[in-house]
Amino acid sequence: MKRAVLAAILLIATIANAQVVSTLEQSYGPYQRPPSEASLGFAASHNRILLAWSEVAQSRSRVRIGLLDFDGRLVSPIETISAVGSDYSFAPIAASDGSAFAVLYAELTSSFRLFRVEVDAAGHRIGEPHPFHTAREPARNVTLFWNGASYVAYIDGFPREFTADGTGVPTYFTPIGPGGAILRTNGTLAIGWWNPTRLCTFCAITYELVWFSGKLGGVYRPRQLPIVRSGIAVSPVVGSYGTETVIAWVNDGINYYVIDSRPREVLMPVNADPAQQLSIACDPKLCLVAYATTTGDIQALAMEIGREDYPRVLQIATSGRREWHPQVVKVADGRFLVAYYSDLPGDTRFAGRIVSMPPSRTRSVGK
Repeated sequence: MKRAVLAAILLIATIANAQVVSTLEQSYGPYQRPPSEASLGFAASHNRILLAWSEVAQSRSRVRIGLLDFDGRLVSPIETISAVGSDYSFAPIAASDGSAFAVLYAELTSSFRLFRVEVDAAGHRIGEPHPFHTAREPARNVTLFWNGASYVAYIDGFPREFTADGTGVPTYFTPIGPGGAILRTNGTLAIGWWNPTRLCTFCAITYELVWFSGKLGGVYRPRQLPIVRSGIAVSPVVGSYGTETVIAWVNDGINYYVIDSRPREVLMPVNADPAQQLSIACDPKLCLVAYATTTGDIQALAMEIGREDYPRVLQIATSGRREWHPQVVKVADGRFLVAYYSDLPGDTRFAGRIVSMPPSRTRSVGK
């Protein structure tokens, strides 16, 4: 409780922080978003950002891409990368090997299929989409990242690994919980998922957090449990500075578990919408957790390494439109792109702002 009160006091003190959120909002639209669309795909190379999204055109849902600079501005032609004969392609995700990109997207036909697409450094599709995964039921949780030598895709907790040209390779990655979060960032592989358990024979189901950070791992029983929908705990998000890891989830605010020399759970009593997923990205000194509020705005917690108990709260988008489903990607150390859907009746868009986060010069409040 004391920690939550201190965090709330700091929240008031840090609302008026230095101007770190760009006043320039880049947006795309109006466009027709597929009803089942749930993600924008982002990946940053050494000098560009690939953006992938799905859009309905001529009664068909297509996956499109565009290349952005580190100010979030479109610097390439927009291309359609889904197959010409596809009727319903959606939910792209992306990753980069530092130069080029890989994209996975879903397609609904008589079965559920994932396709893989190679994209070069200039933002152009290489060849045709390649079938990657087929199942009877749609995948609930698909992630993709570059592990330093190849791409790794996790599909509902099961890994598949392939090289930049799409060649499948044996993987040393092991299965995780089907709703698990996994990310390799700043040289550290960080993983977290909820494991349902009973503390006694007749006890109700509760949840424990299974985590791995580099060579360390453990199980934590949180004070604040995750939101559960249709019997499934909503996935956490995970990020790492390289030496410390943060795993975050929503319940009565934003809760996060800091894994360092003094592991602890922190509650930030912010107005986070429990119906929407968080998004996280980290550089070696700072993690940014973006979230939607129940009033239709986008905010973010900026956690500096060593100051995770006292994050800064950033106002990202407060335009009066319905702004929701935020996603954040690190584009360079101290620089992030926060993207989100931005809607009015008859005017559906997605938009984004650059967040520049120089390290704080203020003295750290004692932990």
